[in-house]
Amino acid sequence: MDVQIYYMLAFLVGIFLLLFLNDRLHKKFGIASEYTRKLAHFSATGSTLTFPLLFTSHWYPFTLAVVFFLILLLSMNTKYLKSIHEIDRYSAGSFLLPPAIYLPFLISVKAGDPFFFILPTLILAVSDPLAGLVGYVFKEGNPKIVLFSRQLNKTIYGSSAFFISAFVLSLIAMNINTHDPVGETLMAALFVAAASTVTEMLSPGGTDNITVPMIVILVLSFYR
Repeated sequence: MDVQIYYMLAFLVGIFLLLFLNDRLHKKFGIASEYTRKLAHFSATGSTLTFPLLFTSHWYPFTLAVVFFLILLLSMNTKYLKSIHEIDRYSAGSFLLPPAIYLPFLISVKAGDPFFFILPTLILAVSDPLAGLVGYVFKEGNPKIVLFSRQLNKTIYGSSAFFISAFVLSLIAMNINTHDPVGETLMAALFVAAASTVTEMLSPGGTDNITVPMIVILVLSFYR
């Protein structure tokens, strides 16, 4: 039997454990779902950074994405997974997370370059929940961003946290992955951070989970 099947099964068990523990934190300890939701996002997405080491076929991550999506869908309007669903705003982010992980992996496999998966997923795992967390915690003196007379549902502190973290992550990852001149690496990291931050700002209702990885891949395609 292909060893990748065992890796996939191990991830399935891990997903169930993560969701169970996340729910316990919310129900037993009263941790707000805004926090448990971010924790689940970070943990689930961060763990998939091992995919390029474990899977050579995209069908295994595809299966994981389908199972994860079905779990989220079937738990809607039930007493389960309140740690993810129980928020005071509309967001499709949790449902878009499985395809947001699978599509970059598929692209990386087809392109033969794991970096097309690693950097978008790294930014999705760290910068995205960090921005939401900063925006949620620091509410006082943290105005919403206004663009062309339109107020966005994003804050100055949150978007700043996204940009800074995306830039640092891109710079470190690119330095490890390539041997380009420092100036070129700085410029590439700056473009990735700027493009992903603007995309996150303009993506409503949790759609940034899918748009941010796609824009990072698009920017990377000009530098790879």
